Amino acid sequence: MNGGDSSTNLASNSGAVNNTNNDEPATHDAETKGGWESEEAEMPSEEVIAPSPHDGLYYCQYVICQQRKGYALKCQLTKHIRTHVLPVKCSECPYAAAEKKDVDRHVKAAHRRLAEQTWGPMEPILCALCKKEFTRRDNAQKHYKTKHVR
Repeated sequence: MNGGDSSTNLASNSGAVNNTNNDEPATHDAETKGGWESEEAEMPSEEVIAPSPHDGLYYCQYVICQQRKGYALKCQLTKHIRTHVLPVKCSECPYAAAEKKDVDRHVKAAHRRLAEQTWGPMEPILCALCKKEFTRRDNAQKHYKTKHVR
Protein backbone atom coordinates (compact mmCIF):
# COMPACT_ATOMS: atom_id res chain seq x y z
CA MET A 1 0.00 0.00 0.00
CA ASN A 2 1.18 3.48 -0.73
CA GLY A 3 0.28 6.30 1.66
CA GLY A 4 -3.38 5.40 2.11
CA ASP A 5 -3.71 4.34 -1.52
CA SER A 6 -5.43 0.96 -1.79
CA SER A 7 -3.52 -0.05 -4.89
CA THR A 8 -0.71 -2.56 -5.11
CA ASN A 9 2.77 -1.24 -5.96
CA LEU A 10 5.48 -2.59 -8.17
CA ALA A 11 8.63 -2.81 -6.03
CA SER A 12 11.02 -0.14 -7.20
CA ASN A 13 14.32 -1.99 -7.01
CA SER A 14 13.48 -5.69 -7.42
CA GLY A 15 11.07 -5.69 -10.34
CA ALA A 16 8.72 -7.80 -8.24
CA VAL A 17 5.12 -6.96 -7.52
CA ASN A 18 3.84 -6.72 -4.00
CA ASN A 19 0.33 -8.06 -3.78
CA THR A 20 -1.84 -7.00 -0.57
CA ASN A 21 -9.65 -19.46 -34.90
CA ASN A 22 -10.65 -20.84 -37.84
CA ASP A 23 -12.66 -23.85 -36.70
CA GLU A 24 -16.29 -23.35 -35.74
CA PRO A 25 -17.66 -24.88 -32.55
CA ALA A 26 -20.88 -26.85 -32.76
CA THR A 27 -23.00 -25.81 -29.77
CA HIS A 28 -22.57 -23.87 -26.56
CA ASP A 29 -23.29 -24.57 -22.91
CA ALA A 30 -23.51 -21.49 -20.70
CA GLU A 31 -21.95 -21.40 -17.24
CA THR A 32 -22.77 -18.51 -14.93
CA LYS A 33 -19.99 -17.27 -12.65
CA GLY A 34 -21.07 -14.40 -10.43
CA GLY A 35 -21.74 -11.43 -12.70
CA TRP A 36 -20.66 -12.96 -16.00
CA GLU A 37 -21.54 -15.94 -18.10
CA SER A 38 -19.02 -18.01 -19.99
CA GLU A 39 -19.99 -20.20 -22.89
CA GLU A 40 -18.30 -23.48 -23.68
CA ALA A 41 -18.45 -24.99 -27.14
CA GLU A 42 -18.96 -28.68 -27.65
CA MET A 43 -15.80 -30.65 -28.33
CA PRO A 44 -15.42 -32.84 -31.46
CA SER A 45 -16.91 -36.32 -31.48
CA GLU A 46 -15.00 -39.44 -30.45
CA GLU A 47 -14.43 -40.42 -34.10
CA VAL A 48 -12.18 -37.37 -34.50
CA ILE A 49 -10.24 -38.33 -31.39
CA ALA A 50 -9.19 -41.89 -32.21
CA PRO A 51 -5.75 -43.53 -32.13
CA SER A 52 -3.94 -44.18 -35.39
CA PRO A 53 -4.14 -47.83 -36.45
CA HIS A 54 -0.47 -47.58 -37.54
CA ASP A 55 1.28 -46.51 -34.34
CA GLY A 56 -1.45 -46.14 -31.70
CA LEU A 57 -0.77 -42.42 -31.27
CA TYR A 58 -3.45 -39.72 -31.35
CA TYR A 59 -3.11 -37.13 -34.14
CA CYS A 60 -4.90 -33.83 -34.66
CA GLN A 61 -7.29 -34.04 -37.63
CA TYR A 62 -7.71 -30.29 -38.17
CA VAL A 63 -6.43 -29.33 -41.63
CA ILE A 64 -5.11 -25.97 -40.44
CA CYS A 65 -3.04 -27.61 -37.69
CA GLN A 66 0.69 -26.97 -37.87
CA GLN A 67 1.31 -29.48 -35.08
CA ARG A 68 1.95 -32.86 -36.68
CA LYS A 69 3.27 -34.79 -33.70
CA GLY A 70 1.36 -37.71 -32.25
CA TYR A 71 0.13 -37.79 -28.66
CA ALA A 72 0.47 -40.91 -26.53
CA LEU A 73 -2.60 -40.08 -24.44
CA LYS A 74 -6.09 -39.16 -25.60
CA CYS A 75 -6.28 -36.39 -22.97
CA GLN A 76 -3.16 -34.76 -24.48
CA LEU A 77 -4.83 -34.59 -27.90
CA THR A 78 -8.07 -33.32 -26.35
CA LYS A 79 -6.16 -30.48 -24.67
CA HIS A 80 -4.44 -29.67 -27.98
CA ILE A 81 -7.76 -29.66 -29.88
CA ARG A 82 -9.07 -27.00 -27.48
CA THR A 83 -6.54 -24.61 -29.08
CA HIS A 84 -8.43 -24.99 -32.37
CA VAL A 85 -11.98 -25.00 -31.03
CA LEU A 86 -11.40 -22.27 -28.40
CA PRO A 87 -14.41 -23.58 -26.52
CA VAL A 88 -14.62 -20.99 -23.74
CA LYS A 89 -16.16 -17.69 -24.86
CA CYS A 90 -16.37 -14.30 -23.18
CA SER A 91 -20.00 -13.19 -22.90
CA GLU A 92 -19.05 -9.52 -23.34
CA CYS A 93 -16.93 -9.59 -26.51
CA PRO A 94 -15.66 -11.97 -29.23
CA TYR A 95 -12.69 -13.18 -27.13
CA ALA A 96 -12.39 -16.96 -26.88
CA ALA A 97 -9.80 -19.24 -25.28
CA ALA A 98 -8.93 -22.88 -24.81
CA GLU A 99 -9.43 -22.78 -21.03
CA LYS A 100 -11.76 -21.00 -18.62
CA LYS A 101 -8.85 -19.59 -16.59
CA ASP A 102 -7.74 -17.65 -19.69
CA VAL A 103 -11.20 -16.12 -20.16
CA ASP A 104 -11.31 -15.26 -16.43
CA ARG A 105 -7.97 -13.43 -16.81
CA HIS A 106 -9.32 -11.64 -19.90
CA VAL A 107 -12.49 -10.53 -18.06
CA LYS A 108 -10.41 -9.15 -15.17
CA ALA A 109 -8.25 -7.13 -17.58
CA ALA A 110 -10.77 -6.04 -20.22
CA HIS A 111 -14.12 -5.88 -18.43
CA ARG A 112 -13.32 -4.39 -15.04
CA ARG A 113 -16.91 -3.55 -14.02
CA LEU A 114 -18.01 -7.10 -14.74
CA ALA A 115 -14.95 -8.55 -13.00
CA GLU A 116 -15.70 -6.54 -9.86
CA GLN A 117 -19.32 -7.75 -9.90
CA THR A 118 -18.01 -11.31 -10.11
CA TRP A 119 -14.91 -11.33 -7.90
CA GLY A 120 -15.24 -8.14 -5.84
CA PRO A 121 -13.12 -4.97 -5.88
CA MET A 122 -9.95 -5.22 -7.94
CA GLU A 123 -6.87 -3.39 -6.67
CA PRO A 124 -4.87 -1.83 -9.49
CA ILE A 125 -1.17 -2.63 -9.57
CA LEU A 126 0.92 0.55 -9.74
CA CYS A 127 4.45 1.02 -10.96
CA ALA A 128 6.31 2.51 -7.99
CA LEU A 129 8.32 4.79 -10.29
CA CYS A 130 5.81 6.23 -12.75
CA LYS A 131 2.48 5.26 -11.12
CA LYS A 132 1.17 3.63 -14.30
CA GLU A 133 -1.76 1.30 -13.49
CA PHE A 134 -2.01 -2.34 -14.50
CA THR A 135 -4.68 -4.98 -14.03
CA ARG A 136 -2.22 -7.87 -14.31
CA ARG A 137 0.95 -8.43 -12.29
CA ASP A 138 2.86 -9.92 -15.23
CA ASN A 139 2.21 -6.81 -17.33
CA ALA A 140 3.40 -4.58 -14.47
CA GLN A 141 6.59 -6.62 -14.15
CA LYS A 142 7.21 -6.50 -17.91
CA HIS A 143 6.65 -2.71 -17.89
CA TYR A 144 9.08 -2.26 -15.00
CA LYS A 145 11.80 -4.34 -16.66
CA THR A 146 11.47 -2.70 -20.08
CA LYS A 147 10.92 0.92 -18.99
CA HIS A 148 12.87 1.34 -15.76
CA VAL A 149 15.67 -1.26 -15.54
CA ARG A 150 18.86 -0.37 -17.38
